[in-house]
Amino acid sequence: MNWNEYSKLAVWVLVKRLKIKNPDEYISECYLAFVEALKGYKPELSNFATYYRNYLEGYMKDYLTYNESLIHIPRLKRESHSIAVSSLSQPLSDDGTGVCAQDLLEDSGEAYNAEEKEQAKWLSRIDDLYPRLTKAEQRVIPYFKAAITEDAEVPRQYRTHIWSIRQKLLDFCE
Repeated sequence: MNWNEYSKLAVWVLVKRLKIKNPDEYISECYLAFVEALKGYKPELSNFATYYRNYLEGYMKDYLTYNESLIHIPRLKRESHSIAVSSLSQPLSDDGTGVCAQDLLEDSGEAYNAEEKEQAKWLSRIDDLYPRLTKAEQRVIPYFKAAITEDAEVPRQYRTHIWSIRQKLLDFCE
């Protein structure tokens, strides 16, 4: 398998599937995806052209998402890191009392009303659910939290992910 055989397929994916007007700018990224696809290809599962087409489409979607913004955001700030965080809503012991750290904290004043407590509870549950989400859903979490706390508008392209997270959250809390 050599690159010359699959370069036309790469251009086709860029133009037809990803709707890129000037595919020449992205051919080098397609070649890098080709090299990576060769490493992960298993002949017993599919034809290489099919595997490469699907691999390239995902690779380029990720590339465009992370590298085509007007404002450069460092990669460490863009990527979410899965770090185990103890939740305030998880029980402190297994003795069945159900006491959690959130129950032990005092309210900090009159401004902390029932609505803010409800928001804090849901934000905590989202943090608990975070490791179980797909990478695409994890990228949408800041928009979801902003929608909960600030009634912010969720960009249209993320609404399907928001719905999926909402369903997982409801299933997780039952």
